[in-house]
Amino acid sequence: MSTTLLEQIAAKAAEMRTAQRAYFAASRAGSFRGWELDTARRLERELDRLLERLAGEAQSGQRGLFGEEP
Repeated sequence: MSTTLLEQIAAKAAEMRTAQRAYFAASRAGSFRGWELDTARRLERELDRLLERLAGEAQSGQRGLFGEEP
């Protein structure tokens, strides 16, 4: 498993959470401009793609009990 992929996931998750907080704050304040939600959704899709890569790496790295591929 790639450490850099895990770092990318952590950074993207933090970025997404910041965007989500901005969206909710803007919604509560009545100053919602639209880009906040678009940004949060885009970052969520990017995070999902990184998580799919992580799952793919985990599956490709699995071995059977006697060393054979699953």
